[in-house]
Amino acid sequence: MSRTFTITDARIYDDGRLSEPRSVAVVDGVIASIDAADAADAPPVADVEIVDAAGATLLPGLVDAHVHVHHADHLAALGKAGVTTAFDLGAPKLDATFALRTAGPGATTLRSAGYPASAPKGLHTTKLGMPASTAVTGPDDAARFVAERVADGSDYVKIIIDVRIPFRAKPLDARTVDAITRAAHDAGLKVIAHVTSPKAFAAAADAGVDLLTHVPVTATLDERFCASLAERGVAVSPTLGMLKALVEHWPFPVKPRGLSYEHARASVTNLHRAGVTLLAGTDANDDHGAPAKIAHGPGLADELELMVGAGLTPAEAIAAATTAPLAFFGFDDRGTVRAGLRADLVLTAGDPTAQVGAVRDVTAVWIGGVRVR
Repeated sequence: MSRTFTITDARIYDDGRLSEPRSVAVVDGVIASIDAADAADAPPVADVEIVDAAGATLLPGLVDAHVHVHHADHLAALGKAGVTTAFDLGAPKLDATFALRTAGPGATTLRSAGYPASAPKGLHTTKLGMPASTAVTGPDDAARFVAERVADGSDYVKIIIDVRIPFRAKPLDARTVDAITRAAHDAGLKVIAHVTSPKAFAAAADAGVDLLTHVPVTATLDERFCASLAERGVAVSPTLGMLKALVEHWPFPVKPRGLSYEHARASVTNLHRAGVTLLAGTDANDDHGAPAKIAHGPGLADELELMVGAGLTPAEAIAAATTAPLAFFGFDDRGTVRAGLRADLVLTAGDPTAQVGAVRDVTAVWIGGVRVR
């Protein structure tokens, strides 16, 4: 399995622009040089495979900041769609998901939160297959929960703050969220929170959570609150595709007042204007009992189009699916097409600077220099 090759006649995407056609040399899975200007620095290689891009766009590998990956088919679907790094935010089958973190050459890089913290009698332990022990009974139980995640080998900690399905369940209170966040940070782990209401957003931000996933569909986050999130450095992964599907096909018996996708779109507009870091995440899943199913891989192009519909430029949307999540999660070895970085690369036939949905027209993918077949 060769990880040494040269891509010719490729228009390289960099910070919202496409270059003139150039050549990219990859040696042992690392970008060795771009065009003749850097050729002297590249190791001499005999019998190099040549890949003719024929003027196609060469992107860095895409990132999905919110997936649920339970088996190899999910990982393969991500790779085929050009998603070369993904972050799992809840794994009921812990051993199966964790095993995919070492899936081998040519597989999408996966990291996982493992089991999320949730309220007793909540959706995740009653319907979505999480162990009963993942329900946190109060602030005094937070250290136990985090210690178990550390022992499991989870890459970060997730908290389900405001899911109330079945509706008799009470959500985690602010003191418990504070205690889980402190314990996770003391253990050196980032904290991600599931939040779907302004009240839950505020509670998570006050606790010092690092990443908030989803946005409300019954109210809009106002500009002042969004500015406060930007000041605190909190990132948000809005999962607009999931929320759109949820609103259009509401699966629960009680439909809340004010339910509208427009709230989600307007919240992202306000977050973007305030300068909040946005991470593209799809909530990809095919879980029985999940409120909506989102395809692993193709769902990311849909998400980027919805983000552009909420006010991001195509370049900003692509950053939300490349450099922004990689910086947030601490990956500095990939994310742009530059010499010295890992060869996570995607060829697309279209021009994503004009239509961000062009990222779905994938013609070739390499992960660590290994071509995805």
